[in-house]
Amino acid sequence: MRLFVLALVAICLRPSIAKVWHVAIPAVSPFYKINPNTSGATGMLPELFPDQVETDEDVFVLDPLTNWYNSVADENTFNLTAFQLGALACESRTHESTELCLFESTTALLDSINSNPNKTSEPIVGPIWMYQVPMLLTTCSTEECPRPKDPALLRAMYFMRAMHSSVWSLIFLYILTAGSLLFLFETTHLFRIGKPHRLEDYGKDKFSLFEALIYTALGMMLQPYRKSPKSWAGQTLAIFWYCFCLVCIIAYILGTSQVIFESTAQVTSHNILYLSSHTNIACERHSLWCTLLAKQEDVRIQEVEIPRDVETGELLRTSLDPTVPLLTDHLTASLIQGQTLTVNDTGTVRHLTWLQAQLECTRELKVTHLPLIPLTFSTTSTRAAWLMNVYMQKLQQTGKLDEILKRWSHVTSDTGSLCRPENTPVINAPVRLEQMNGPLLFMIIGAIAAALAHFAEFFYLSFIHTVSLVKF
Repeated sequence: MRLFVLALVAICLRPSIAKVWHVAIPAVSPFYKINPNTSGATGMLPELFPDQVETDEDVFVLDPLTNWYNSVADENTFNLTAFQLGALACESRTHESTELCLFESTTALLDSINSNPNKTSEPIVGPIWMYQVPMLLTTCSTEECPRPKDPALLRAMYFMRAMHSSVWSLIFLYILTAGSLLFLFETTHLFRIGKPHRLEDYGKDKFSLFEALIYTALGMMLQPYRKSPKSWAGQTLAIFWYCFCLVCIIAYILGTSQVIFESTAQVTSHNILYLSSHTNIACERHSLWCTLLAKQEDVRIQEVEIPRDVETGELLRTSLDPTVPLLTDHLTASLIQGQTLTVNDTGTVRHLTWLQAQLECTRELKVTHLPLIPLTFSTTSTRAAWLMNVYMQKLQQTGKLDEILKRWSHVTSDTGSLCRPENTPVINAPVRLEQMNGPLLFMIIGAIAAALAHFAEFFYLSFIHTVSLVKF
């Protein structure tokens, strides 16, 4: 009898057997991906659940599903996206197994679960561990796209890349033009009517074409030359040229300083394009953001299916329509952004690159701020939900969750707005003069002024100037 009591007490005090909780997730990037080199799993969720996570003797194990995006909607479901259909199919299986599912907490998905007549228990939604942020992408010609720059590289004092190549080519053209004009003015400034033209009047200070080009090239660095113009036209042109060179030097210094000391802002602004708010926008069919934007009369929405591989569910980036900007979540956008595709348009081969974009909203047109869509986990087990909540709290308190999200979520703005912030200047990349019309007009005025000075000197030498007589 005594042994029976001790055995009964031992059984009652023995801890419960640990359970293995399978966390069902889509086996697609960036959630989960098999590295072909190491045969190991990479992605956001393998870092969130490294190997087997033990919580109070229970274990969380990832269960990647390749058929997540191949789920078929039935008559009891509402209009759902491909991801939501996969979450709904996963949730319906949790009644028969100890399983958790990656879950998108939206009204449409919750209503579909509640309307399911075959459900035996209410699902429990776990803690929110990430918010999906809306991101707008568009394509531009690779040759004309703002080029992404590495902040570490930009802090170096490089020379040629501090301005766009078009700026340097225009400056080189200005040097050739100004040098040629200077040579022309200096060669012909002693011509006059009715009086002999003697080359000895020129002396040893005569400008050759090479010396005129050297003079203008040194002027770009505000350096003097051993000769100086003697003609009125040459002196006028020299004044305008040195002023032009000073403007270029100031622009170069300001641009280079901006690259060095504001590199983070430069990278952000250079990789964002600005579109008209009346542009057609493509978004995934039945998505929450697509539904909200469709209610605004001034916004043109085009519902599309996000192309994915039938077997693996991976995104088919080459099947996206490059002619229409795409609105999607920041995780999907991270797979598309920066990708280059080749388009054969009526025999012309073009290379297009996907980049992040924002809308140029006006005061009359205010695009609604789109809500962030939370990602969580659903289950039918209260213990699994409680253990997941404890685990996520530990990750948040230690800062590991934020570290993982920053590594995999490249978000420039988490406000949910598609509009360009007010009073934000549009910066062209790389650092360059926004336009050359001002300097070009300045040099045209200088050339005209030099030509007028040349004719004035010609008139003066021909009709006013008298040669003084030398008495012996």
